[in-house]
Amino acid sequence: MSDLIYAKAFLQQGSSESKLNVYDHLTALIHKILVEQPVNAVDYIEEYSRKVKEEYFQQLDVFQDEYQPPFNLDFATNYSRLLQIPSLREPKAVVEDEENAESPMPNLLENFYYLEQAGVTFPKHELFCLGLSIKAFAETLNDYEKIRYWGKVFGREKNYYILEVKFPAEEYEEGEDEVEMAPEESEEKNETVEPEMETRPDISSIEKTGIFANIKVPPFPKVPESKTVEAYYVCNDPAEPWIRLPDVKPGHITAARNIKVAFTGNLNSEVTTYPPFPGNEMEYLRAQISRISASTQISPLEYYIFDEDEDYEDENERSQIMKNEEYEPLTLTDLVDPSMAFWVHHSQHILQQGRTHWWNPKENAEEDQVSEESEEEDEEEEEEPEVGPPLLTPLSEDTTTEFIAPWSATLSSKLDVDNAFAVIRSNIWPGAIAYCTSGPQQKFENFYVGWGHKYSAHSFTPPPMPPIQFEYALGPEVMEVMDPSTVEEREVWLAKERRRKNYLTTNEFLEIKERKNG
Repeated sequence: MSDLIYAKAFLQQGSSESKLNVYDHLTALIHKILVEQPVNAVDYIEEYSRKVKEEYFQQLDVFQDEYQPPFNLDFATNYSRLLQIPSLREPKAVVEDEENAESPMPNLLENFYYLEQAGVTFPKHELFCLGLSIKAFAETLNDYEKIRYWGKVFGREKNYYILEVKFPAEEYEEGEDEVEMAPEESEEKNETVEPEMETRPDISSIEKTGIFANIKVPPFPKVPESKTVEAYYVCNDPAEPWIRLPDVKPGHITAARNIKVAFTGNLNSEVTTYPPFPGNEMEYLRAQISRISASTQISPLEYYIFDEDEDYEDENERSQIMKNEEYEPLTLTDLVDPSMAFWVHHSQHILQQGRTHWWNPKENAEEDQVSEESEEEDEEEEEEPEVGPPLLTPLSEDTTTEFIAPWSATLSSKLDVDNAFAVIRSNIWPGAIAYCTSGPQQKFENFYVGWGHKYSAHSFTPPPMPPIQFEYALGPEVMEVMDPSTVEEREVWLAKERRRKNYLTTNEFLEIKERKNG
């Protein structure tokens, strides 16, 4: 036994030149012969020995043995953080009625179960990763009331996943949300304003404004107080952080109505169009979200009611709604009624000013700069306040001039009517869809999956550029004159000398000068 140990130790002695030993070399040689099992192996044992030693030296060459990562390594690395077990935390509040309590997180599995039957499908892995991403995102928020998956907007390079987060108005104004902003977005933000929703699909009213009717609006006026405020977050991939979009401005709304540009997927990209858009793709996306939400956020009749505690002067100015605790579910026949009288808008209408509440810009004019005559003219020319349809207006009152019905109501399945549910699609904003189940536990939800553009019966044609301006105005002030001759210059010079010596009167001098100029 001692001889065997001595012999093995001798074979394991490494060479001072190649750092190899006989034991490892013979082991690799025998392994290679057993794996390949060549015919007449003894005749090629020297060649195999040379190949084994050559392969060893090739492994030491970094240029020959460069590491090639798997093609899906980046995908696995990015999504690995979503698979971490979230930390346990206490619930926000104790809910007495847990069965009827509404969860602040979206139930994507349930929502997309109904959407799949309605014809809108997402890949299973994308849906799974999206759900994990929303859960991880919710951990970073301080105080919120509800997170809703708003939808998906397609882009030429990347797509946008969009979340709608409802905050209490006080928390939103304090700006306690510390979620990552866009890379090039300035930290200094304008005064927070209630997010503005979109107009009903009344295309005729939009066309009357014209392409040059962008209203220049002074600083934001006060808007009616709201209990909750919506903020929107986007990302290009569920593994990426969610980026908060800025608050929408009236100028963005009015400018977005006059253009039609495909999204690129980059929030900081420039929107190159005419008429020019006052911002980049981040503001353009936010404006389109507001327009789509205002036109397509619908609910069954009497599901929401007005808040009785709200103070208001005019019935049309009511902006606070709440869930009806005594709501009685509608039948499936009513939900798919072609008149659309059993569905209502539960988001505010956007006026032509780009606001949800009309505001007179002349109210802030300085009184010192206005005379009595101008005041009388203003009274005569004062515009009447624009009034849009109030909240909870039935869909049957929507109008359009595009020769199509604004909405389409169908059943998810005409073969299995007992288990079918209502599917409502917007024809004005293709991609906007809502579903509503029947029965005592009635559920409904709104989604958008599309390119973020409005329907137009005719091909979109950009407005023509304004006419080219003249380089200068034609007139005697800019007309070219002939250069004077040497004789005329001599006469003018002599006239100046004579005038200097009081030999020439002023009239005589001007007469000579006029004769020189022809």
